[in-house]
Amino acid sequence: MFTAGLAAIALDQDQIVYEKYLKGPDTNLYPAWSMTKSLVALTMGHALCEGHVKSLDDPAGQYLPEIKDTVWGRATLRQLLQMRSGSPTQDLDRGGDYLYAGTSSGLDMVNGRMTVKEGLLRFDAKSGKAAPGSRYAYSNMDTDTLGLVIAKASGKPFQQYFESTVLEGARLEHVSVFHLDRDGHPVTHAYFFASLRDLARLGRYVVDLYSGQIGNACLKDYATQAVTPYTEATNSINKQPIGYGFQFWLDTGAGSSKREAVRMSGHQGQEVFINLRTGKVVVVLGWRAALRNKSHQPDSVTEWLVR
Repeated sequence: MFTAGLAAIALDQDQIVYEKYLKGPDTNLYPAWSMTKSLVALTMGHALCEGHVKSLDDPAGQYLPEIKDTVWGRATLRQLLQMRSGSPTQDLDRGGDYLYAGTSSGLDMVNGRMTVKEGLLRFDAKSGKAAPGSRYAYSNMDTDTLGLVIAKASGKPFQQYFESTVLEGARLEHVSVFHLDRDGHPVTHAYFFASLRDLARLGRYVVDLYSGQIGNACLKDYATQAVTPYTEATNSINKQPIGYGFQFWLDTGAGSSKREAVRMSGHQGQEVFINLRTGKVVVVLGWRAALRNKSHQPDSVTEWLVR
């Protein structure tokens, strides 16, 4: 689960122009960590466009009555996509997880000590809540709520619906896996694992949806909304304001690539860089967050994306 891995791939349109593995074969499954959040957002787009979800302005509790009285149940799906649920801030660390007693909510979920639903009820009791939509606060539970809503609205386990929509559309080459809680529901804020090439395929899938090459008008419109900055966050590298859309990081490039780069990001240096104009995709998988500093330098991958 926590095996370190270093790998990178670059796509120019559909052509692989660079591929490198330091550890493991090309079939190795790498943790996406919080890049998973962007994939959940894409899955929500399918649920909306297929009519399972009526509106992004519906409160999550409309689909999940058992959490309707929590901060996450009162938030709309749009607010959850934008990390604007008003989630409690007590014990919420910079990575979006609730840390307590030497462990974390995410680890407790994948180790069977707590289900995702139990986590929403448990951490709703923390202090530091705000009105839904009133502020940006990066919270794993916002994404976990979206995963539960998709499963309930579609009438299918999240992983099954995700496979039949996003993974099928991206035409993955290898098997991929999710860690599940003890209810059999995926922990959707971070625990998706896939091969390097398939993470690149998922990056291309974003380009194809955005450009209308695949899908329909509804999905194209949703993809456009997903990569439009609604929320201002702070770039951990240069401390400058950056945009946050529907679980995508925006305006994260350096130099001339600014305002063209869309990014999926994971905490150990995992990145999927996507340029929506050129269609280029770069995936960098690391084992420590400091590697992000290197990939964000002006003479690194962010500049290649715009050429």
